[in-house]
Amino acid sequence: MYQHDLKKKSIEEALEEVVSECVSFIGVDLNTASHSLLRRVAGLTEKRATSILKFREENGPFCNREQLNKVTGIGPKVFKQCAGFLRVGPTDAKTADNFYKKPKTTKLDCTYVHPESYDIASKLMKKLKLQPINIGEDDFIDTIKSCENKIQDLSNELNCSLETMKLIVEALSKPLNYDLRSDIPQRQIFRKEIANINDLTTDTVITGRVSNVTHFGCFVDIGVGKMGLIHVSKMNGLHLQVGDKVEVKVLNVDIARGRISLQAVSLMMNGID
Repeated sequence: MYQHDLKKKSIEEALEEVVSECVSFIGVDLNTASHSLLRRVAGLTEKRATSILKFREENGPFCNREQLNKVTGIGPKVFKQCAGFLRVGPTDAKTADNFYKKPKTTKLDCTYVHPESYDIASKLMKKLKLQPINIGEDDFIDTIKSCENKIQDLSNELNCSLETMKLIVEALSKPLNYDLRSDIPQRQIFRKEIANINDLTTDTVITGRVSNVTHFGCFVDIGVGKMGLIHVSKMNGLHLQVGDKVEVKVLNVDIARGRISLQAVSLMMNGID
């Protein structure tokens, strides 16, 4: 089948879905993203994307994620939905030093740590005698990585969930503006007989790759053109990371809405099919 064999509307809908999934996986830069990208961020709409561009035009580049609360149409609920997918930083390397001298700027806004977890992230850095201005630097990353086998103790000490602490440590152990796609193995691991969402049935056990980790669960690429979601309540005690190969069970398939609910079964050794 070729592009000209498909209806224009079908192609546009498929493209919309792919771009939306990419935006949710990678995130976008709040100071450079176009209207087309912004409107695809979770919680944002055509109107809210327009309001962001208007705010940016009238006030200059955003200094932090918190400024989103000043944008017309973005309240606490929308902020919670979209903030984790929006990065805020200097628009180019030449302005980087001056950018972080501005009041209320933080390099945490360049990571995928959600603002709700900034307090915990700050306490972790204070405990390790690290400064937020050094986020992304080699020495900072090495110190954070030294905590990878102490996550349970740190979560208890700082009074947060194990999943939250793991996400913070993982995010702070990456260079600034790290592209999550570079961690994902390229080898295909999907079942040939399951090619699209219509082939899925409840209780089917399949394998996939974790494509994104959020505070509410993990998105898994199972090779059907739609990401499946493992809700935090269905993690089966596993602590998954982006790129992990995981065996999952299909709990529910909503074809009309394009949503797939999964339950984690087991973490598989990467590279072994």
